Amino acid sequence: MVHTWAISRAPSVWGDDVPPTKKAISTFRQVLAGVTPEQTSYTTPCASFDLGQLINHTISTQHMVIDALQDKPFNMSGVEVARDEQAAAFDRSAADAVAELRRDGAPDKVITLPFGTFSCGKFMGLAVLDTFQHAWDLAKATGQKNRPARGAG
Repeated sequence: MVHTWAISRAPSVWGDDVPPTKKAISTFRQVLAGVTPEQTSYTTPCASFDLGQLINHTISTQHMVIDALQDKPFNMSGVEVARDEQAAAFDRSAADAVAELRRDGAPDKVITLPFGTFSCGKFMGLAVLDTFQHAWDLAKATGQKNRPARGAG
């Protein structure tokens, strides 16, 4: 569960053409590409999730960005994607999140969640942090190296 203090301490993330978001997404995708179907039931350093659940959670983070920027209600339940469709679902949701961030007025949005109201920059700081963190969790669980993706921002 995300708490208000986590967002208040998250960096404010904004820049030309949303590079921190793209870097986090590319880093997660780079690690996700190395996950095999057999690994989706592995445990992760994130005790709440096995590997497949962790991937679904990170897809849900991208949906949270899309929904927040479209002023839709916060979906506490997240998404459930079949494990053999997770990479494609992540790609679609990440592309949609970046597209929403590029819309006119997105940087000026005020995002209201059940646990507080935040500037778009602070909100995106949380989303970027969550995506990077779970890239590390994914890499650790599958024995991969986790290095920020090159050329993604």
